[in-house]
Amino acid sequence: MKRTGSIDYLKFLFSIVILLYHYGLFFQSGYIVVEGFFMITGYLMMVSLSKGSSEGELSEDSTAKFVLHKYKAVFLPLLFSAISGFLIYEGLIYDHELTFTARCFPLLLFEVIPLQMAGFEGMWTTGVSWYLSAMLLGIAILHPFAKKAPLRFGCTAAPVIALLGYGLLSHRYGHLDVPNLWILDLVNTGLLRGIAGLCGGFVLYFLVSRGKGGVTLPRRILYSLSELGGWYVLIRTMAHPKEERIFSDFILTAVIFLILYMILSGKTFFSLLPSSRLSRVLATVSTYIYLNHYPWSVYLDQVEPNRSPWGTLPRYLLLVALSSGIVWGLTTLVCYSWKKYRAKG
Repeated sequence: MKRTGSIDYLKFLFSIVILLYHYGLFFQSGYIVVEGFFMITGYLMMVSLSKGSSEGELSEDSTAKFVLHKYKAVFLPLLFSAISGFLIYEGLIYDHELTFTARCFPLLLFEVIPLQMAGFEGMWTTGVSWYLSAMLLGIAILHPFAKKAPLRFGCTAAPVIALLGYGLLSHRYGHLDVPNLWILDLVNTGLLRGIAGLCGGFVLYFLVSRGKGGVTLPRRILYSLSELGGWYVLIRTMAHPKEERIFSDFILTAVIFLILYMILSGKTFFSLLPSSRLSRVLATVSTYIYLNHYPWSVYLDQVEPNRSPWGTLPRYLLLVALSSGIVWGLTTLVCYSWKKYRAKG
């Protein structure tokens, strides 16, 4: 199943929504697009599990190896972003004594090894590493079951888990922006969101794999208009705080699911965008934006509590771009140095 550039563009679009949501501009309910991240991750996980194997065959990768591969891809960006956030908080936002800072520094361990959703305390210097924690732990929980028969899992257990997970969160709390709360002191709601979203991605993979075939031009136009309608509903709803919205998070998650299905199944014009250098760069940029924007939104809230969002937006974007660029550069430098060292060895 060929991956198109639309996935990369979607990641970048979702990261911009989160960027503006934490800044407090326009997307007051922008947290909902995190479900899109989870679903895309679940979809690509199923692509990986099914690649080169027929239904019913076991994947050669163990769960530990699969999770480690995913973790290695984000380790360096997460490490440098966590350190960057730590320096921003301790150097610019909070006036802590050096002894307090020294005592807190070891907590960066559980920022770089994202286990917050398993109950380990962290510093939350990036502000968004809970997502990576929920994603990695969710993959570790679901992988042993999904790898045995990916398509079968995607059409049986996955939809039930997704509906129960999102239904429980929406029913109990009324919305999904609850990553730090616990259910019966046993299951972190962020982890539950991750599991539910990944399973949504599994269902997407099953539907897409079963819906192969050409699409006539009239149908493509109809699907494209439906996609635009879904984006309109999603954007208009995210522009309002959750207390003033018509649609619940459960409905918005379903809208995201339908948009992703139409795109991933190749039914819309947007889905025809090819993978290119630009799309791959934007997908990479989205990771660094996601990991480096939050401390600067806190910083601007502290130094200018009565700020005009539009007035300080250029400064915010510049600070995020600088942090993201530095972290990207450090990551690239370390990767290049390591490859050069291994080549010599």
